[in-house]
Amino acid sequence: MITYVILHYLTNDDTSKCVKSIQQCNQNQDFNIVIVDNASHNKSFLSIKEEFSNLSNVYFIENDYNMGFAQGNNIGYDYAKNILKASFIVILNNDIIVKDRDIYTKIKKSYEKYNYHIMGPDIISLVDRGHQNPLSHITSSKREIYSNITRYTFLLLLNYIYIEELIIKLKKKLFFSKQGRLKVENFNEIKENIPLHGSFLIFSPSFVIQNNEAFDRRTFLFLEEDILFYKAKMNNYKTLYFPEICVLHKEDSSTDFLTKSKLKKRRFIYKNLIKSSLVLKGILK
Repeated sequence: MITYVILHYLTNDDTSKCVKSIQQCNQNQDFNIVIVDNASHNKSFLSIKEEFSNLSNVYFIENDYNMGFAQGNNIGYDYAKNILKASFIVILNNDIIVKDRDIYTKIKKSYEKYNYHIMGPDIISLVDRGHQNPLSHITSSKREIYSNITRYTFLLLLNYIYIEELIIKLKKKLFFSKQGRLKVENFNEIKENIPLHGSFLIFSPSFVIQNNEAFDRRTFLFLEEDILFYKAKMNNYKTLYFPEICVLHKEDSSTDFLTKSKLKKRRFIYKNLIKSSLVLKGILK
């Protein structure tokens, strides 16, 4: 059985479309959906429960507080594994749209052929139509981590004293490039043992049997993919990029909904990048 875990926060329209896309692409298949609310402070989760409460294969979990991406998803993963007895667990962002009507069969057959632990599909951004998988860059050394921590700490300080935006405008090249994201090469090729984008991950029975959590609970947001990849390497787990499955990604809907203030959003980002970087530093020996 395949169970889809969706972490919901604030944006009920995205979650609704995500659930419906899963239903449409898994008709006549044995699957479940677990929707985990990460303590939304609006009535969005109530709306989701009202919309899908009549479906016997949709389950709802309400967290008492916002646990962040990693632990919020771990709650759903635990329910899928230990209560629903799922063989495959798919963790996806609520702003993902599933389009492949053969996804159920492809997940199982690709596992039979490649014996993967973690698989990622072709993920197309609806922002710029770019391909997000496989990841074009992850943190590769402690030196890079120290550099990043220094950089984010400095930017956070500037943010608190309200001069960060001015300096960014004056010295864009020092802080953020306008070149955009790195282009993903050869996204049509199946690839093994590479880092995968965190918005849609498939955990196979080989992973589920051995692990009670999908992500490192010490992070709140950011660098989950880096940490997952290095932990997979440490455990000799196979990661697989499988472009025969394709999904669409809206991107950043929850963080955009959380605050319209660019200043506060960047402050939130810097804080959690520092926290996650420290976790990653401990993993990279």
